[in-house]
Amino acid sequence: MKNNQIKGFALGAVSACLVMGVAYSTVDASRNITVQDGIRIQMNNTAFVPKDAKGNPVSPFLYNGTTYVPMRPLCEAIGMTVSYDAKTKTVSLTAPNANTTPNTGTTPNTGDTTGGAATGTPITDENAKVAALGDAGVTASDAKFEKCELKQENGKSVYEIEFTASGKKYEYQVDATTGTIVKKDNKEDSSSSGSSAKLSESEAKDIAAKKAGVSSPKFEKCELKQENGKSVYEIEFTSGSTKYEYTIDANDGSVVSSDKEKEEKDDKDDKN
Repeated sequence: MKNNQIKGFALGAVSACLVMGVAYSTVDASRNITVQDGIRIQMNNTAFVPKDAKGNPVSPFLYNGTTYVPMRPLCEAIGMTVSYDAKTKTVSLTAPNANTTPNTGTTPNTGDTTGGAATGTPITDENAKVAALGDAGVTASDAKFEKCELKQENGKSVYEIEFTASGKKYEYQVDATTGTIVKKDNKEDSSSSGSSAKLSESEAKDIAAKKAGVSSPKFEKCELKQENGKSVYEIEFTSGSTKYEYTIDANDGSVVSSDKEKEEKDDKDDKN
């Protein structure tokens, strides 16, 4: 670690942001202090890099045995809203549920960031989202979640999470017991990249259902994507015991590809 000189830092408040519905006031004070940098942060066993509003990394530091971290990125990463009143010099923190203290999945001063691994109990979907956001380096305020679903895969419980941020789509699988990242992927979000589409989502669904000869489909997916240089809708739906997959041209409504298969029912369902 190296020593840095920091001037004009208002000490206090920033290292205690994991509370709900509380306002902190800053004081006018300037001083020269010697700090130690190179401090790293982990959330649910995944690296977390705090960033400012412009996306630049903001480094935490150690001073007199206390670790100081930037308030806004850390609080937003756990789903809290941060606001600042310049007139009263007050920072206000508000949790998504104003009646409860945010569940960060951590135990203060113990180093336990697993959010459930110590007890073997599943973590919450919010913990799983925090783990995914921390790994992606995306703040909660910048992310738009499309999916967070608890599933069984290879004999263990995982959260399947999908969200978009800054023109990218992120897909994660998070272990529901330990909070560790099982799988991850990200790609350009075609829906936000200016892709053209004359057909609406509902029109594309109607075309797919009519082509399949289905009157009351149960849609599971309808996503606008770029494929071979053109905009298409990838659509999945079921009717009875049959699952249908269609790719519809988003401009002329033609069927690019289609497939269907019978869904197998287990013995219990057959008996009932």
